[in-house]
Amino acid sequence: MHGWISHPDHVDAKVAEWSAQYPERFTAESMTQYAGRKVWALTVTDKSVDDAPKSKTMFYKPHAHEPAPIAGQMNVINSLLAGETLDGRPTEFDNDRVLTDALLTFIIDANPEGTATAPVEYWDGSQYTNEEFWAWMRGGAPDTGKMWK
Repeated sequence: MHGWISHPDHVDAKVAEWSAQYPERFTAESMTQYAGRKVWALTVTDKSVDDAPKSKTMFYKPHAHEPAPIAGQMNVINSLLAGETLDGRPTEFDNDRVLTDALLTFIIDANPEGTATAPVEYWDGSQYTNEEFWAWMRGGAPDTGKMWK
């Protein structure tokens, strides 16, 4: 798959692909949300090098209405593993050195069910008003349909 990945089903497919292709550099762990979707913790590092001296960093995206951080994280992981971006451009950094010197963990989407059930893939104000967007994002009050007070 080339291009941006921001939907949980596409994330799951790419995680399976990376797990099969890069076992020496990639670890995928997950917990299941109440609604049944996997919340992934994806770790990228050179497993042949001891982790103790490595720099350790975690990246995450907490909100269901933000597809760009998902796409960005997926692109960085692909760059580190495959040496190219998801649209096929060569990586612009020394990915082997990064993987030797660092252990990077990505929580791709802390709310994949919210992402999957969003009425639009991204909100740009063209289909929903700001008030409608906030009600969708935070939940609508049953009596008014507007955002909870």
